[in-house]
Amino acid sequence: MSTDAVSPPTQASTHVPWLEWDDVADKVNRAWDPENTPHHSIIGLTGSGKSYLGINGILKPMCSMDRVVILDVKRDDKLVSTTGRAVKELPRSTWYSRMGRRRDEPMDHWWRIPVYEDTRKAQQQVYDVLNRVYHEGNYVVFVDELHYVTSRERGFLGLGPMMEKIYRYGRNKHISVVAATQSPRWITGSFYDQASFAWIGHIRDEVRQKRLLEIGGMSKKELPYISTLQRRQWLLSADGGQFFARTKVK
Repeated sequence: MSTDAVSPPTQASTHVPWLEWDDVADKVNRAWDPENTPHHSIIGLTGSGKSYLGINGILKPMCSMDRVVILDVKRDDKLVSTTGRAVKELPRSTWYSRMGRRRDEPMDHWWRIPVYEDTRKAQQQVYDVLNRVYHEGNYVVFVDELHYVTSRERGFLGLGPMMEKIYRYGRNKHISVVAATQSPRWITGSFYDQASFAWIGHIRDEVRQKRLLEIGGMSKKELPYISTLQRRQWLLSADGGQFFARTKVK
């Protein structure tokens, strides 16, 4: 990590230390277990680097040989929209696709679902994908804005019950969810209480910050660190609130 990325540690900041990204990523990769510690939750304002963390920080280095489904709900993020093989629905034989090759290449089994703009079509499309994921198992699901998928507000998909099912019971099927949002006040409960790794970026207002007390074993003493974070800087809470660190994604 470059010295201009973070401020020198002070006595007040040692409770949540700054660690090199490689050290944090190595710890996460070793601790990430789809059966016992499966889910990542990412919270940050627009421009905080949520997609960069999800794609370049977590998925590419840690899941390159896994089956990955990317729900591209925003459709305008250049990084998300150029990752994975774009399909309208999951192929019927994802488990066996390309198995005739001598060996798989990284990201051979990554499928990106550009979600329809029409809400009704998008609702059915995403439901069918998530239902397939749940019944087949052995997937990593990346959602670049969970609020759009789960909210019952008009114009949103209202698929909170399906996501709750995956969050709570998917670990028995080796399903991991990596989900991001900028709207932590309106997110399905499992985004908080099922998160094994909570990545928190810069959030200004106190209401959103207080909502974070439900995630990753955080307490009030961690909240002041959040407002100081810059782009691509994250506070990670893991091990049920036993591990806290600040870092910057390379």
